[in-house]
Amino acid sequence: MSHSYSIHPDLDLIVMRYSGHVTLNDLRDGFVASIGDPRYRPGMMELSDFSAADDTDVGFAGVMAIADKVRESYASSAGIVRIAHCAPSDIAYGMARMYQTIMSDEENVAIGLFRSLPEALEFLNLNTPEMIARLERDR
Repeated sequence: MSHSYSIHPDLDLIVMRYSGHVTLNDLRDGFVASIGDPRYRPGMMELSDFSAADDTDVGFAGVMAIADKVRESYASSAGIVRIAHCAPSDIAYGMARMYQTIMSDEENVAIGLFRSLPEALEFLNLNTPEMIARLERDR
């Protein structure tokens, strides 16, 4: 499996992790599993960590399909949902950049795209040594 997730209700945060070759099914299955988790609630912040991803075959049409699912899920959120993508590699960064661009017209979603985990956590106002250690333990 090249995807996993963890939910941190105390932080109002979902962490999605991807590794190896990332497919459209990985993105879709990870998203569906996380929002189906009983700990999930609409409006939670999301950190998508592509640090261990080294390849993908997800193109524009696939990113559009994921964006449509996300729009449906976050449509009922009361405030602005913050989504941070940590994408150190060029291939992951490019895929995340397509997603950011496609979602740029959504008023209730703020998406940040970063090359490092500390930068992504800063966007979510979670950049503390304790948080970085906690996420490292969850890997």
